[in-house]
Amino acid sequence: MDVRNGHFYSNVSSSLEAGPDPCPVNWRHLLSQNDSTSSLGIEQYSFVLRRQWRVIAAAAAIGLACAIAFLLVVPETTTATTELNISVISTEPFNADRSASGLLDDATEAQIASSYVVASKAAESLGGKISANDIRERAQVATTAGTSVVRVSFTDENAEEAVRGADAVAAAYLDYRSEQATERIQATLDRLADRREELRAQLGTANAATASAPPGSVEAAQAESDRQQITLELEALLTQKNTLESVDTVGGVVLTPAGENPIYANPTRRTVLATGLLAGGVVGVLAAFVVNRRDRRLRSALEVSRLTGAPVLAVLDENAAKIPADGDDADQLRVARERIFSGTAPDARSLLIIDDSGLSDIATGAINLAIVAAQAEHLIELIVPSLTDDQLAAMGESLSLHRAQVADGVREVYASRRVPTLTVFVPGDVDDTEQSDLLITRHVRHTIASPAARTYYILVLKSDSHHSSLLAGLRLADNSLILARAGASRSDSLSVILAETEELGAPLIGSIVLEPKGKR
Repeated sequence: MDVRNGHFYSNVSSSLEAGPDPCPVNWRHLLSQNDSTSSLGIEQYSFVLRRQWRVIAAAAAIGLACAIAFLLVVPETTTATTELNISVISTEPFNADRSASGLLDDATEAQIASSYVVASKAAESLGGKISANDIRERAQVATTAGTSVVRVSFTDENAEEAVRGADAVAAAYLDYRSEQATERIQATLDRLADRREELRAQLGTANAATASAPPGSVEAAQAESDRQQITLELEALLTQKNTLESVDTVGGVVLTPAGENPIYANPTRRTVLATGLLAGGVVGVLAAFVVNRRDRRLRSALEVSRLTGAPVLAVLDENAAKIPADGDDADQLRVARERIFSGTAPDARSLLIIDDSGLSDIATGAINLAIVAAQAEHLIELIVPSLTDDQLAAMGESLSLHRAQVADGVREVYASRRVPTLTVFVPGDVDDTEQSDLLITRHVRHTIASPAARTYYILVLKSDSHHSSLLAGLRLADNSLILARAGASRSDSLSVILAETEELGAPLIGSIVLEPKGKR
């Protein structure tokens, strides 16, 4: 064991460098348990989340702020959709052997609808307000497998423009299909017309040969045969011409215009905000467990109780410095007094209060506990080796103290006229380096080890006192009590103290916790 900067440490602190989490662990087994034996149940998860709610709230707020920033950078857009039923442009559109969808190539139709040519026609219909390339970027085409339905979507910051854009692209696509079919049919008809003129010239030649050939001659037979073949081919060309002229070149029909379909916002403000908030909350939950393992501060009486495994006897207002206590603090201390005297052995004559409040002076809660104990007609001697002159003067005024005994300048005992059963012992030899201990001096040890009849001794030591002084105090006292302060006391330092109270036979009977009045 060693002393560092006058604070209470022990060799066991090296094994608690990371410090135990404030979890419901039996402190009597703290040193014998390892990390593998500790388990986190539902109750522990709930405890950590409640304890680190600030981390979760901060992460959720950051997530929400990121979502708001995203909405500011990426403006909300709307998407409108026009539904089409494209027609099969064929000489046999109602062929029973194949359905209309079977005569269409979905990939090809999607490529056509997304082409630059279609986008250019749509841009013209929109009056040139948007370029063809922009239309191609904002338009999306989706086909449905097994059907002839095509969905043309268009995205714009303005909902009305999105509707106009979807309808314009859909109309341009249908017009393009119709124009392409008409052009192909017309090209075929033109070729048929040229061939027909050639066959008519050949037919005229054949008719002339037939008329000039002698009847029954070979030349007459050959001319007749040529004439018949030309006639058959002319009839076939006429049939093809009639068939092509009857083809319906309408590209398709609009099933549902964009204005009649739902218009979707992207990204949806509510969705983005909810996603940011939820994502931040999830990150916050994960961070809460990481932060909790490093956060050694005890924030409440509940956490002190969970760590020590002993009850919290009183919760006092840390901002109240009045001696003696009044109001709710006085009631809390009276409850603590009854629990102390009813919960300890009848022959117990001393109590060590370890002040872990982190305050520069002895916490008034320890002094007021001695006062309420004396008010119950117990003979109480309060021993405060590190009491400052200013605090002694304040106590002297509030308790009407007067010097009762002086022995060689090393033992100063003050009696209270206001609480006759209370005496205050302030050792005067705490600066004597020849003493075996700088705080638990020879006179302090003698006083506690040889108690006067019916007197109960309350010894108060700060937790940052010399290690040897705390060990001596624990060895002399019958019981111990911790005075902790929410937000200041740490789980790692208290865990060391708890281990020492068990080893030195001064079992911890409970704790008193200082908390801001608003938290109680």
